[in-house]
Amino acid sequence: MEESVIQALSVSLSFDNEARKKAEEHLSSLKTSPGLIPILVKISFSDLLIEVRQLAVIYLKNLTKVWKDSKREFPLPVEDKNYLKANIIYCLRFSTKEKLRSQFEEIAFNICKAEFPWDEILVQIDAELQSNEYNRIFSGINMIHQISRVFEFVMNEKRKDLKSLVSRYFPVLDAILNTIIFEKIAKNDTVLPPELLSFCEQNLSNPSQSFFWSCVILILQVYWECFYIELSDDQYIPAALDSWLTKFKAILEIDLGELENPISDEHQIHSTESLSPWISKRWAAQIVHRTFNRYFNLAHLNGNSKLMGENFQSKWALPFFEIILAAIFKRATNFVPNLVANYYIKYIAQAVKFPLTCELLKSKLTNSNQLVIHALVTDIIVPSLYRVKSDEELWIENPIEFIRKENDLCKAFYSAKSSAIELLVNLAQKGYLIQFLDYALRELQIGPDLIKKEAIMLAVGSLHELIKSNDALASSIQNILHSFIVQEFDSPIGFLRSRTCWLYGQLAKCPFTDKDHQKFVLQKICSLMQDPELPVKIEAATALPKILIWDVSKESISSEINALLHIYKNIMNEIDSEELIDALENIVSQFSTDIIPYAIELVEHLSQAFMRIAEKVENQEDLEISLAGSSILNTILKIIDVLEDKPEDLLKTSLFMNPIFDFCFSSKGSDCFEEALHILNSLLYLAPPESLGHLCNYHMLLKVSIMGDGNIKPYGLEYIDEMFSVFGNYIAKYSQAIANLQVFFDIATFLIVKDEEEDIIMGCKIFISLMENRKGLIDSALPTIIQMIYKCTQDSSKKVKVIGCESICVAMWNNAIVTLQALQQLNVLNDLFKLAFESVNQYKEPMSKTHVICGICSLFLVTEQLPPIIFSNLSLIFKKLISLWKGIENNYNEDIKAEAKEFNECGTFVDSEKFEAEYMKLITDLRNVRQQEESDESDDEDYGINTGPEDMYDSPFEMMDIEKFIKSSLEDLSRKNPSLYGSIMGSLNEEELGMLNELNSSS
Repeated sequence: MEESVIQALSVSLSFDNEARKKAEEHLSSLKTSPGLIPILVKISFSDLLIEVRQLAVIYLKNLTKVWKDSKREFPLPVEDKNYLKANIIYCLRFSTKEKLRSQFEEIAFNICKAEFPWDEILVQIDAELQSNEYNRIFSGINMIHQISRVFEFVMNEKRKDLKSLVSRYFPVLDAILNTIIFEKIAKNDTVLPPELLSFCEQNLSNPSQSFFWSCVILILQVYWECFYIELSDDQYIPAALDSWLTKFKAILEIDLGELENPISDEHQIHSTESLSPWISKRWAAQIVHRTFNRYFNLAHLNGNSKLMGENFQSKWALPFFEIILAAIFKRATNFVPNLVANYYIKYIAQAVKFPLTCELLKSKLTNSNQLVIHALVTDIIVPSLYRVKSDEELWIENPIEFIRKENDLCKAFYSAKSSAIELLVNLAQKGYLIQFLDYALRELQIGPDLIKKEAIMLAVGSLHELIKSNDALASSIQNILHSFIVQEFDSPIGFLRSRTCWLYGQLAKCPFTDKDHQKFVLQKICSLMQDPELPVKIEAATALPKILIWDVSKESISSEINALLHIYKNIMNEIDSEELIDALENIVSQFSTDIIPYAIELVEHLSQAFMRIAEKVENQEDLEISLAGSSILNTILKIIDVLEDKPEDLLKTSLFMNPIFDFCFSSKGSDCFEEALHILNSLLYLAPPESLGHLCNYHMLLKVSIMGDGNIKPYGLEYIDEMFSVFGNYIAKYSQAIANLQVFFDIATFLIVKDEEEDIIMGCKIFISLMENRKGLIDSALPTIIQMIYKCTQDSSKKVKVIGCESICVAMWNNAIVTLQALQQLNVLNDLFKLAFESVNQYKEPMSKTHVICGICSLFLVTEQLPPIIFSNLSLIFKKLISLWKGIENNYNEDIKAEAKEFNECGTFVDSEKFEAEYMKLITDLRNVRQQEESDESDDEDYGINTGPEDMYDSPFEMMDIEKFIKSSLEDLSRKNPSLYGSIMGSLNEEELGMLNELNSSS
């Protein structure tokens, strides 16, 4: 088999597509063959071409991506898995070529994720670390690194395995790091054994240094992974903390000699910053910054975390500050990589918040007798904001990538530019705002360094929150803009036109007094939305909504909304940009009435834009839906909300949604599942019943997302709360969906038998929706529903028991006779009766109380057929009924009082009769709509954020006149069974009679 595997791997590198396909098929056929894994390992360490060896280990890595047999499509032979477990540590040695070792590291990670802890690996690590052979020590550290990666973000019970690893190996790693730093690197004693030296000389540019620095990197990575959340208790004692921090301090202090020489060529910069000494400094700085940042606020810490924070602040915060401050100022004359500078600047930004270091910073002088704070601005912060040559190249060669890079929030954390802005904001918050603006003004007056000017514009705009809250700065900011910035709208340099748009957007909330200035800015921004350079267009388009808070902007734009939408659509055709779509969404929100005539056309365009993104995922050009896709769907949702009172337009817009729903409700498109769900729900809720028949089959796809289907695993369970209102609207409004009632039964049943409390509750809610909307139409299904609901209340939480009883009450309202018979057949009537009485006081929401009241009232309509235990307790049941009604009434009265208080505070009426009339009108209005949720009248428009799922589904009980229903039930009882009615009335005490009289007198 070995020869055939080698042959297949070799052919897999061929340019012949047919031959390559056959080779891949042959390799695939061998997946479960015993002995394949040892053969692949053997090939990886053979003398074959490196490309063949690399392909062998990549194929092996792919085999191990899913390790547990229960989760695999095909099993790996047990002997092969045991072989790999036993030998993987030896594949991680430094002498393994890096291209191969990086793949073996992923294999080790995959195994550890499924298998750790296992005793054999700990014995092997011990042997490697104790061997005194550099190559083996490296593999032992590397194996610890792969195990630590598995647990880096684990916070549950499994973290004890990592803590055990920390206690076992941290003292050893500390000792190894001590030897490397203070005895090898510091003394330049980096001689390697001949065998390892020979390998290094063939594969590395600086053999001995690279080996030792690589060990340092691994140990620092292990420390980071283990301490990111929580170390073991023994590592929080001061001696252990101080020992590690001593090494981190030493690493930051090491002079890297020629590696610090200034570099101007960007390609050389990238190659130098990837060298292991600089990577080691980056890890040390990253660890020190996180220690300072995470354990900063001692008032919010306790236990070990507080000990660590106190230890760092009392002993280490100041020494590290002085080291890092000196190191960052080297950047003015020496080379300091962006990633290292990033964490240096982050540390200083944190130090500004710490009283001890902040006081030092205020008075500290540089060697040239300049205040350090000012030097930080002039030598570090502003230069960190400069554009570089690669920015210009990317702007010209790939403007779309430039825009995405500028808005990449993930990369911002690792950017010295972002950290420099954070430092500037912190300094400004500590009182340096005026001084910085004075500096900015002086620099702008000097000119004409355009790179510096663009950086200063970025810095000023980043301080917008502080500037707008300081009224005293309003006139000076306007003067700066008017004198030095506004002319850059016409700059021949795209960077400056773009930055000018951005800056005005940032400062839009500042109190401008010059209306002519505002009009000019509006005109220029609108003009630049059609600039020949795409990044300028994007910045103008995203700045425009921000300046719409100006009255002159709203007045001008409202009459040109169609032209404006056309421009946005044109830009959307050029780029999928989240920021652009968010800007359009803002326009839609601010001009909701004005966009109505163009809403259908806009939804069509947005739908097409989304499907272009979706097609890239379908064709595997992109791995997932971009954030722009989510923004598009959110904008469509806003437009649909605008069309709330236009059923014909809702129908037309809904016709564009089918392809979107088909994609988003599939496993491939589930990145936008929630956004699509909100759109579907809004359409179903807002449109008249039966009007959107073409959307009636999506409950089938939603079922698959919850329950899976064959090889398709569930992918939508996390959105089950949002799905409820979709199911409720289907059940309430669409006979076509109800024709396939079994789907809803299947979903509710699937949820109700799960172990999770929230899933069980959601299953009950779906059953409630079926019963409250299909009265008299599901009699045959009621016994099964009741059986499942009762079963779920056994040995469950109080919350589940309460909603279970509520569900039974709705079943009683749906058909009391069938429900009682089902409970008797299950022989649970006594238990349920007891549980129901225990649960009555647990109902807090008016809707739940209404459900229970209607269920109870239904008993009084069938008194002749009641079981003895129910009949004999009707008086007690009635007492609970009026008590529940009183609870609802009290809720309403509290709402009325609150509204009346607000009404009284808002308006002043000299005429007391007029006041009384208005007051009574308010009460009447509130009573008429008391079943409506407060959120229906609010300004919150973001469904899913400020609106609960049930708010987009109207229960039939919401508009029920509950007093009328109760009185009708009692009147029916008094006619049919006067003696029973009299007996119940006679059992009431004075307080209960008072509540009954209040009920009878209510309108």
